[in-house]
Amino acid sequence: MASASDTRSGLTSRHYKPPPLIESLGMTTQAPLVVYLHGLNTYGDNLVRIGPVIFGTMSEHLQEGFEKRGMEFVAVEGMGWDAPEIQAQEALAFLKSKGLTDRPVHLLGQSVGGLVARALAKIWPKENGVLSIVTFGTPHYGAHVAEHSLELHLRAPTLYKTLKTFGYDASTRSKTFGHFTRASLEKFNANTPTPAGVQCTSFVCSVPKDELTLPYQLIHGKFHPTPTTESDGFIFCESQKWESYRGPYKLDHFAQMGFFLFLRKKNREAARREFDRMLDDMAKMIQGVQANDLKREAFQPKKNP
Repeated sequence: MASASDTRSGLTSRHYKPPPLIESLGMTTQAPLVVYLHGLNTYGDNLVRIGPVIFGTMSEHLQEGFEKRGMEFVAVEGMGWDAPEIQAQEALAFLKSKGLTDRPVHLLGQSVGGLVARALAKIWPKENGVLSIVTFGTPHYGAHVAEHSLELHLRAPTLYKTLKTFGYDASTRSKTFGHFTRASLEKFNANTPTPAGVQCTSFVCSVPKDELTLPYQLIHGKFHPTPTTESDGFIFCESQKWESYRGPYKLDHFAQMGFFLFLRKKNREAARREFDRMLDDMAKMIQGVQANDLKREAFQPKKNP
């Protein structure tokens, strides 16, 4: 089954750049198109925030990183915060509006976005249109934090009140967390099999408890069964492992997106290097899949006119 090894948003005129061209097998083709599905945001946008403080978009550092590695990168907007299948429908509508469903794509999903990527591949309108699915920090088999969030006011009243002080009322958003419990994702997995012919790889992220930043340490004991349970601060490593997997990468749930919140300077530099290592590995895998697809297309039998 799986084997471990070492292993900016959207199409706005301000950010969009024409993709570079790649020469392969005597043909000129566009660079790999990476479609990014961000993680759950119960505010309904793609911003990284803690209470009223906004740090940026979930896609900006990833977009910069993939474009630097010769990829075309599109961040899906307007997915909402419902079940993965519904978010996938919204994502497909967005991509259709941009004319991007007729091109081969690589789906990249962080956290819940990895589940959306899987649901999106299932409804993709063109056969063989999805070349690969890459997930990272994704709770494929459920998130304990989702189960605790459903009853946060009972399980952790102090934390609940603290979040409410910062403007986040968990009780008004509890319904959506129900889509990501272990029971809900058992049903999702049964109804969303791995698509045939698609390279599927999960990148596993893990940070020891004593090396987590203070916010993660404060909530760690609330939903980790033991102090030694491996996770990225939110999602258990075992739940991140889907199909073939790589890692672990020493990145918490925010650092996976290139945000090094609350890290000390020396740890921030180490996290940046680890973030780059993960993107390097992702890019190499995607480029390999793209090259194989080009070879397959090049040697397809020609149809009579």
